[in-house]
Amino acid sequence: MTTTHLNVVNTTDAASGFPAKKGFTGSTIKLIAIISMLIDHTAATILERMMMRAGYMLASISQESMANWIAGHRLLYVSYFAMRMIGRFGFPVFCFLLVEGFAHTHNRKKYALRLFLFALISEIPFDFAFRGEWFYASYQNVFFTLFLGMLAMCAFSFLAEHIKGGVPAIIGMIAGALFTGFYSGLAVENLVYSLLEPFLGNLLFTLGIWGFRLVLITVTAALTAFVFFLISRKHSAAYAGLIGADLSALCLTALAADLLMTDYGGMGVITIALMYAFRQKPVKSMLAGCICLTIMDIMEATAFLMLIPVSRYNGRRGLNLKYIFYAFYPVHLGLLYLICMAMGLA
Repeated sequence: MTTTHLNVVNTTDAASGFPAKKGFTGSTIKLIAIISMLIDHTAATILERMMMRAGYMLASISQESMANWIAGHRLLYVSYFAMRMIGRFGFPVFCFLLVEGFAHTHNRKKYALRLFLFALISEIPFDFAFRGEWFYASYQNVFFTLFLGMLAMCAFSFLAEHIKGGVPAIIGMIAGALFTGFYSGLAVENLVYSLLEPFLGNLLFTLGIWGFRLVLITVTAALTAFVFFLISRKHSAAYAGLIGADLSALCLTALAADLLMTDYGGMGVITIALMYAFRQKPVKSMLAGCICLTIMDIMEATAFLMLIPVSRYNGRRGLNLKYIFYAFYPVHLGLLYLICMAMGLA
C-alpha cells in the first residue's frame, strides 16, 4: 500500500461518477493520527521507563539536581518531550473523525457498541503498557472517552428531536442549570479556591471543603438559570430548554469520564461535544477542540498544527481503515510492553 492512494487528486468518485475533490481523505488524516499516537506511546512507555531508570524522579527534588540530570541525559530528555508533543496530534483527530463517523454512520448503536467492545479489549494491554499491571483502576484507555463522547452525541441528536417546547423545555432548563452548576462547580473548584484562599482564608476554612463546593455549585447553577432565562426571552423557551438538556447530557457524560478516570477525562468528552457543535465547518470544529484541549494542558497546543490537514479535508472516507485502527490500538500497546520486557524495563 502506498500513500499515493490515500489522497484524492483528479480521480473519479465511484459513487457519483463526478471528479472527486482534491485534498486529504479521512483515511489520510487518520493515518497521521495513528502514526503520531505510536510516537507518543513509544515515548510514554519505553522512554519514560528509561528516564525513571536513570533517576529522573529523584532529580526532580530540586531545580539544581534537575538541571544536572538534564545536562547528563539531554538526548533522552529532549527526545521524550518532542515525541510527546508530536503525540498531541492524535486525540483531536480521533475526536474529529468520531464526529464525522457519527454524522455518516448508518447504525449508531453498532458504532457505539464497537467503541465499547474495543475499550474492553484494549484495557489490559493499555494497563500493561503504561502501568506494568494487568489491571489498573485509576486510568482507563481512550476508547472509553470516545465511547462516552459518542453517547453524548446520541443524546444531543435525540434531544433535538424531542425538545420542542412546553414541559420538556422547562425540564431541560431546570436540569441544565442543576447539572451545569454541579459539574462546573466541581471543575473550577481548585482554581477558585486557589484564587480566593488568600482573601477569604478564614471563611473558606469555616465553610469546609463540602460547604465551599455547595456554595460554588449553587452560585454556578443560579447564573446558568439566569442565562437560560435571557435566552428564552431573546429566542424561545424551546431553544433555551434544548440548550439546557444538551448541557445536562454533556455534564453527565463528562462526569462519567472523570469518575472512570479515562484518558483525557471529562475535557475529552467536552472536546468531542464542541467539535460536534461546529461539525458543519471542519476547520472551526478542529479549532474548537484544540482550544479546549489547550485549556486543559498547554502541551496540547501542538495539536493546532492539525488544522493544516483538516483544512484540506475533502469529506471523503478514502481507504477503509476502520478495523485497522481498532486493532492497531491494543496490538501496538501490547507490542510496546513486550519491547519494554525485552529491554528489562517492564
